[in-house]
Amino acid sequence: MRVVAWLLGFVSLVLIITYSFKQDIRNYIFRDEVIVRPKGILMQSIQIKRVGELSTDSIVVFKDGEQQKLKVTEPGLNRFIVFVDNKEQAQFEQFVASPISKHNYVYQLLRQQDSIFVGLQIFGPDQAR
Repeated sequence: MRVVAWLLGFVSLVLIITYSFKQDIRNYIFRDEVIVRPKGILMQSIQIKRVGELSTDSIVVFKDGEQQKLKVTEPGLNRFIVFVDNKEQAQFEQFVASPISKHNYVYQLLRQQDSIFVGLQIFGPDQAR
């Protein structure tokens, strides 16, 4: 009887811990990836922020040449803002239907004379608008 009570308590504890960290576990398993391919632009001068439909403040997802967060998107409308040398260069919108959708974002930036061209390819279940 003690073994059953101990086992039931252990399973309950595991379930409680798993439930309380479900978003972190989901973000780790369904990790979004941000890839930036610059031509003629220093990688450290590029910054990408995301503003979600559910939040009003922006979250930096790419800075100093590397991805900052494991989960880049949240369910609903996501707006990505690309900055080069602290100047806004482009905005992209994407609607994410499911919180467990995994996406790969490939940003291509090209500097030609005084102009900067920005392109985005999204690989995953939801496409950009």
